[in-house]
Amino acid sequence: ASVEKPAIDETEEIYRIQILTSNKLLKDSDREFKGLSPVWKYKEGAIYKYTVEATNSINEAKKLLKKVQKKFPQAFIAKFRNGKRVK
Repeated sequence: ASVEKPAIDETEEIYRIQILTSNKLLKDSDREFKGLSPVWKYKEGAIYKYTVEATNSINEAKKLLKKVQKKFPQAFIAKFRNGKRVK
């Protein structure tokens, strides 16, 4: 039996794992993502910022971060609310 991922509540705080930034738009299949998908992107100024994974739980985000850091040691948790980055 497969484990269903709980649905993400977009109105709550969402934690995503940010893996890289670029001044150019990358395709979801770009090899820079090292096989991670789906990739979610947002833009701040002229910079595209790319994230993977999404959860409403900070504890779950910390577990996901450890996994992602095997491919992206500089990855970190970014917090969002209503689709916007929250500092």
